[in-house]
Amino acid sequence: MNYREIIRENHLEITKFLDYLRQEHPGYVIEGHCPSLVDLDLAKFLYLGINGDHTEHTLEEVKQRIENGMFFEIQDKMLKPEVLSYICENHLFKYCSFVTDDTMADVLYEQGHLNTVVQKAIEMGFPKEQAIYCATYTPCQRMHFYDRGCDCSGKTGRFYPSEGSGKITGA
Repeated sequence: MNYREIIRENHLEITKFLDYLRQEHPGYVIEGHCPSLVDLDLAKFLYLGINGDHTEHTLEEVKQRIENGMFFEIQDKMLKPEVLSYICENHLFKYCSFVTDDTMADVLYEQGHLNTVVQKAIEMGFPKEQAIYCATYTPCQRMHFYDRGCDCSGKTGRFYPSEGSGKITGA
C-alpha cells in the first residue's frame, strides 16, 4: 500500500476501493502500514477507513495512533520498553495486539509464532495475563471473531484480564 499517495486526492484503484468500503461496508476491518504518518496525514489515512497499523513506530507515533482510535499491532521489532510501558501505564490492552508480520518462514519454524513475541514481551516486564490477552482476545475482537480469543482449555469467548499495570524494564 502506497500510504503516502493514497492520502492525496487521486484516482488510484486502491483509493476507489477504500471509498467503496467506507460507504458500503463501514464496519470492515482494514489494515495498513503507515510508518511515520502523524498529525493531518494520519487523520487522512484514518478517514480512508484504514484503522489498524502493524509497522514499526516511535512512541510519539504510537501515541497518536491510539489517541486517534487506531488499533495498534505490535511486531517483534516494536517490543520497545517505552511502548510497552505506555500501554501498561495507560491500560491500553484492548487497543493493541501482538502480531508476527514481516517474519520469515524459517524464523517462524525455528522460533515459533506468537508465543515468541508474547514470551519476549513478558521477559521485558509486560504482565503475563495481559500479554496472553493481547495475543488472543484483542485480535479476535478486532477481526469480529466474537466466539474466539480465550486461551483457556475448554473455553471460548469473553476473557477479561485484570486492568493492573506491569513494570517494564530496559531492553
